[in-house]
Amino acid sequence: HPANLFVAGFLGSPSMNFLSVTVQGREAGALVVSNGALDPVRIPTPLTAAAGTKLVLGIRPQYLMPTGRPEDGQLHGTVLLTERLGTETVMSLTLKDGVRVIATLGEDAIFERGAE
Repeated sequence: HPANLFVAGFLGSPSMNFLSVTVQGREAGALVVSNGALDPVRIPTPLTAAAGTKLVLGIRPQYLMPTGRPEDGQLHGTVLLTERLGTETVMSLTLKDGVRVIATLGEDAIFERGAE
């Protein structure tokens, strides 16, 4: 729970990804947020915000996965670069809204440049 965006981005390697999102609503103790590259996702939080409110969502690279359940929220983009490091793979992606993010997978994986 970093105190601000500077601290969130400064701590950790690679740095945290930041996405501008819009609140869609509130469901059972969670805000539902999305943007042009992120399908609606529930973020558990005691905070309240009205639908239409703009927020910044921080996602650590190790919490992004290439597959998942649609209810977990899907990011849509293409692979720019894959760096295989043996026990982990670091991927640079460009989301369909043009934002670049980094994902760190806890395994050796192969992804072709341009793959979605």
